[in-house]
Amino acid sequence: MSLRVLRERLAQQDIDAHADYIARERPLSALAFVDALEQDFARLAEMPGLGSPRAFQHTRLEGIRMWPVTGFTNYLIFYRVVDDVIQILRVLHAAQDYTRFFNEDAPC
Repeated sequence: MSLRVLRERLAQQDIDAHADYIARERPLSALAFVDALEQDFARLAEMPGLGSPRAFQHTRLEGIRMWPVTGFTNYLIFYRVVDDVIQILRVLHAAQDYTRFFNEDAPC
């Protein structure tokens, strides 16, 4: 059984920003990036345990996992499973300090 995919607002903002950035240099690669995300979201919905668990101090952040975007491994999908939903929380570049996006005060 496949989980329902829910893209949180910040994740969609991340996706749009990354696609825009990629499109400035390579428009076709931006389309491939979005396609790869869609495929990865579907794959994670089928097998949510694929991603690596991440450890955070705050209990509000329990259950967050990370998965590299297929073909764009410098981009990371952060998600968690809640009931029958896979929440896509953020899509961040690997060079970013992702922990600052998941602190006690950050929306999640």
